Parts: sequence; structure tokens; C-alpha cells
Amino acid sequence: MQVVQNHQDRAKGTGHSPPPKDKNAVDLAILAGQRIEIQFDDMATTSLNDSSNIVCKMDAQRQYFIGYPKIFWENGYEWQHIGNNWEFGLAIGRAKDNDTSILYRSTRLGDRHTRLELINKNNHQILYTQDLLIQPFRNGCFYLPSAYSSEIESAFSLLQNNELPYRQRAAQMQAQSSFAETLDTACQWKLIRPNEYLFEGKKIRIMTDKALRPRFLCSKHYAAVAFMSRIGFTKTGYMEIMILNRETLESVGCRREFDSELNVEQRQQYQKGEFHLERIQIKERSSETQCLPVQFYFSDGTMQQGD
Repeated sequence: MQVVQNHQDRAKGTGHSPPPKDKNAVDLAILAGQRIEIQFDDMATTSLNDSSNIVCKMDAQRQYFIGYPKIFWENGYEWQHIGNNWEFGLAIGRAKDNDTSILYRSTRLGDRHTRLELINKNNHQILYTQDLLIQPFRNGCFYLPSAYSSEIESAFSLLQNNELPYRQRAAQMQAQSSFAETLDTACQWKLIRPNEYLFEGKKIRIMTDKALRPRFLCSKHYAAVAFMSRIGFTKTGYMEIMILNRETLESVGCRREFDSELNVEQRQQYQKGEFHLERIQIKERSSETQCLPVQFYFSDGTMQQGD
């Protein structure tokens, strides 16, 4: 696989004739097995105007509309990204030396533009570059051209020994040990900075533009985080819930995360702090091939079924 300096150059060509080979093309196979460091500038964030229309802008708040590799290094920590896709979910950070060879960098170019680059730290060669434009779309903000996401994710797959990140393997999840427990005890998660917490010696990062009223629950073997994003609260109505093995902080069940849809009244109560996830009931599986049976109980007495 080869990627050249700029997406717009790659798009050139007429009819069915392939464009001429670009002299700047780089074979990204050299990424195989390499470690990647993140260095992100101001990024896009989502807000709403008085008419509840989505507004996209650049500011210094952390956000995650640009995809992350499954494993990356940042600020003295090795991070593992877990979630249903490469843009959202949770990242788990463990203190580790920054022994990396590839830099994944974003640079703000203006109010709505960002430049992405993959750089070889040893010789400063640019392996991939793309200028992106932030645009509102449905329930959030996204970067154009959209083709960049498949390009950069393919590059990340080389970093992970040719395994595409975020492809859920149900058989692997089913093979995990399961315990019948109730998560109803508040965990001691210490806020470090917006969306980032310290939990029993490890860092947890919620990969969204803004997590509203996150709630953390624990039992002997499990830990869970439940929250609504800004767009989830105002547009989609979904509360996101992730259940982790308390010791390893690996996701459990056949799904990496659960979406619980709240009605308008529940969302209004949530905003006031009068509604929350009260407990999670995990039951014994009836067979090794069954996904983890989960039930979510809320403070208004309602219950929703998970897997």
C-alpha cells in the first residue's frame, strides 16, 4: 500500500486511466510493528446554536472526531483505545516509557481546517499528510474528505500487526470469565482534566468532545462508566455505558459498549442531576457461547436490557 503527499493529488486522473505514479509516494508497509506517538493541536468541537443546529468550530478542548490508533503513546503513558469504532469509546492509559518511532500529528490551519501527518521520527520523513475541513453532519461534526478515514485506519492496521482495530470478535469476548455481580457502588475515579480520570493506578479517558455527568460504578470484578455526550443529550438521546474487567480494564461482553436510549423526561432530569444509572446487574451465562447477560436499572425505577 502506498500513500502520497496529499489526498487531492491522489484524486486526479480522467476516465478509466490510472493517474501517473506520484514520485512522493511512500510505502506504508514500513509502519508494520512500529509504535506511534500522538501530538494533537487544537481540534474540532461541537456546539449548538439557539435553534439547536450543530455548529462546528476549532478550539483547544480535547475531542476525538479524528480517529486514534488502537494503541498509542502520549505524555508518558501507553494508551489502549477500546470502543465500537476508532473515533469514540474509552482509552486506558498505563505509565510506560515513550519508545516510539512514528509521530501522528495534527496542526490547526484555520478556524475549520486541520492538517494530519504521519512522520518517521528517525529521519523526519512525512509518510502521510492530509488537509481536512470540518463540517456539520447529522448529529455531530466530521472531517472531509471522508476518504481520509479509511486511509489512516488502514495505516493503523499495519501498526497493529495487520489486525484491523475495532473489529469485534464475539468468540474472544465470549471466552472471557464471567461473574454474576451487581455494580452499585460508586468507584473512586479522580478527575485529572476534562474527560480524563485516574482509577486504581491507571488512567481512563472518555473519547468524546464532552462527557456530561459521568457516573462510575464498581463491583468486585467489574467497573463501569455511564455518561451522555453533548450531542447524545441534545440530539440522539443515548446514554453510553461501558463495562470493564476491574483488574485489566478490558471491555467485557460481546459488545464493547452499550447504548441506552432515554426519553425526553429522563434527559431533562439527567440535565438537572435528578436521573442516573443506579446499578448494573450481570447474570450468569447459560452457556459459553452466550453473550454476557446485562440489565441496567435507573433511578426512576425503569430497567433496560443489555446483551
